[in-house]
Amino acid sequence: MSNFGVKGISPLIATVLLIAFTMAIAGIMATWATSFVQAKITETENQTSVTCAGMLSIDARIIDGKGYAVVTVETTTQTLTNFRGYLFYSDPSKNEALSLNQSINLSSGEIHTFNFTNSSANPLYISITAGNCPSATRKVSIIK
Repeated sequence: MSNFGVKGISPLIATVLLIAFTMAIAGIMATWATSFVQAKITETENQTSVTCAGMLSIDARIIDGKGYAVVTVETTTQTLTNFRGYLFYSDPSKNEALSLNQSINLSSGEIHTFNFTNSSANPLYISITAGNCPSATRKVSIIK
């Protein structure tokens, strides 16, 4: 039998081609995975903000230096939890986070009163946010 002059590619070239092909496929998969994950994150954020938007109403008062905020949960499809509060003053350096009872779970139509003490006199506003729905937040003027 005669050899027609056909030679195979060297093992070195075959290895380089195999690595290049693998890297090209990995690049395509990484690009697709990044866009897929970003689309899912955006979709989830949009659903959360629609579900939670505008779900709280607050009536806040301070009497004899002690404050309370009555929080009413309006129509929502999920229970609101992990509440956080902030007091705002005319001097921004005095703004402070409130220590609220975060174990409270509130559903549609439920009302809870959060009591708080302020370290500086005359806060102007209070803001309360549900930790599991960041768009469920309200900032209102405090009545003295």
